[in-house]
Amino acid sequence: MFSLRVLGTLALDGPGNTSAVNVLAHAKRAGLLAYLTLARPRGFHRRDTLHALLWPESDLEHARVSLRQALHQIRRVLGPELIANRGDDDVGLLPGTLACDAIEFERAVEEGRHADAYALYGGDLLPGFFVSEAPAFEEWLEGERARLRQLAQKAAWATAEDLARAGDPAGAVAAARRVAAWQPLDEIAQRRLIELLDGLGDAGGALRAYDEFAERLQRELEAEPSEATAELVRRIRERSPTLPPPPAWMLPQGATGSGIGVATTARSRRRLAIPVMALVLALLGIALAWRRYGRAETMPTSRTLAVFPFTVREGAGLAYLRDGMVDMLSANLEGAAGLHTIDPRSIIALSRRADTSAAPDYADVARRLGAGRYVTGEIVEVAGRLQAGVVLHDAASPRPVLTATVSGDTSAVFAMVDSLTARLLGGLVSGRDTAITRLAAVTTSSLPALKAFLAGEQAMRAGRDAAAAEAFREAATLDTTFAVAQYRLALSATWVAVPGAADNATIAIMAAAAARHAEHLTPLLRDLLSAYTAYKSVDADGAERSYRRLTESHPDNVEAWFMLGETWFHYNPFRGRSPQQARQAFERVLALDPSNTHAILHLARLAALDGRDGELDSLGRVYLARYRDAERTLEMRTLLASLHHDPQERRAIAREAIGADVIVMSSLIQAALVYAQDLDL
Repeated sequence: MFSLRVLGTLALDGPGNTSAVNVLAHAKRAGLLAYLTLARPRGFHRRDTLHALLWPESDLEHARVSLRQALHQIRRVLGPELIANRGDDDVGLLPGTLACDAIEFERAVEEGRHADAYALYGGDLLPGFFVSEAPAFEEWLEGERARLRQLAQKAAWATAEDLARAGDPAGAVAAARRVAAWQPLDEIAQRRLIELLDGLGDAGGALRAYDEFAERLQRELEAEPSEATAELVRRIRERSPTLPPPPAWMLPQGATGSGIGVATTARSRRRLAIPVMALVLALLGIALAWRRYGRAETMPTSRTLAVFPFTVREGAGLAYLRDGMVDMLSANLEGAAGLHTIDPRSIIALSRRADTSAAPDYADVARRLGAGRYVTGEIVEVAGRLQAGVVLHDAASPRPVLTATVSGDTSAVFAMVDSLTARLLGGLVSGRDTAITRLAAVTTSSLPALKAFLAGEQAMRAGRDAAAAEAFREAATLDTTFAVAQYRLALSATWVAVPGAADNATIAIMAAAAARHAEHLTPLLRDLLSAYTAYKSVDADGAERSYRRLTESHPDNVEAWFMLGETWFHYNPFRGRSPQQARQAFERVLALDPSNTHAILHLARLAALDGRDGELDSLGRVYLARYRDAERTLEMRTLLASLHHDPQERRAIAREAIGADVIVMSSLIQAALVYAQDLDL
């Protein structure tokens, strides 16, 4: 029996059949096999569903031929008994003919075998796998990837708790650290790790975990941990002013706590010892870096990218593309949504000096240049056509982040480079929902439009709504069929005055523009667009039903949760229901996207309405510390000025509000009169 491995890798193992790799060499063939194996409900699937999933760009006849050919190749390699037909319309895998690690993992989860499930989960489903021009497949894959990741997280936490109860703290911590590493920016996961370490008696480990998370949050999102996490850590520090020796299970075999160099005397001595030790370690690190590279290394960052020379397999006339791809891709990616690419001259010079007797250590070179991620690629010429493939890597991890291939005529090199750039940007830049960003990358043929869209996503995450709306408008203007950009432009009009969109009717026209090109949207985006149209049409019940269905079918979708919260917050008072119902939705948003400015603001409004002064103060301080340039900063300052009865701040807000657009001005009045109920402002 063949075995398909899809968790953390893509591999097909069989009884001595070396040609099995040919099934995976073709992206759509591999995607078809994965879908037939994993799609729910398991069993048979309609052929027209498979046509739309993997060959949406083809007419019906060509899609049928492509599906028949793909099925024939899979049967030829893996055996005719693997795939069966049911009538003329359905096709599926026969039970018991193909083993799969993801199926075994799900079975272990269902049976409550947490440790087995934890051991089986080798990583994300098909990491970096990409099928060109198949947005519906990409949406399905994103959904399955998120679903399995969520199951793995639950299994890992359950395993950690089981091990802790069984008296195996080291195993418990290993499991907890692994699941926290899967969610490096998820504050709930990191806080759970901190609580587990503290509960097992390792206060020092808990504080180190917090420090690492805070540093990562600042580096990646320019944000700080929430007040709840900071308060947890304060309690740990107060309870352990002088850290005790690590517990015995943390020490090497035969060691004792008395020999460990930790502070056990007064706090003043600890304060002196730590800076001295840090200075010694820092000097030692600098010396080692200088010795290794002849200079200190630049700290790698995920916003910096290195593009390495491509491998050119065929065609002597294509040798120029080895270095040429470095120049073209670097130029295309530079500045897009805040990305920075290493100077191609440095890359090419280092590559030429590299030892040609062995494959270069690209990860090491990328880190030396300060790049947190890097790109490698290959170009092959077959029968006068080019096929170019890229792999996006994380310099700190051996696993690829994303792979993509494009093909075209030898005269279409520049168009192929633009297409590869779009695919890379889809993996490099995450919006509120990764699936939306990746969809944008494959539904516009205009690279400038994609760059404008990504700039809008970046501005939206920072709470700069006017800049986001302008960027989405530019994207929709550059490509009038760019439905995702049109949808985002309509959405941004909810939060800031967009020229020409002062009323709901005009916003509905924008949404209708997106709907006209809905064939470029995935089913998820079409459902989001339909729900948003109901929301802007003041159909509160319809919007609520739609967004509820979306949160049930896509529990990790930030957009659906946020707009469900918006619906409850703004429409509940008119339906005789409390706006406080929206708290659960906005809290879910922050669990999925800790940097969501609008969710923080709405929770602050709800805290003001409900008289939860401590929560309002905490949320306000976090918001103002992180998002000084956000459009709604004045509103948050208004809420805090009312809370603290600060007349000087009130006057400053009034001066700064002069010239604000109508939506922002309206929000200031609401903040004072409705949420804070402050008639003196």
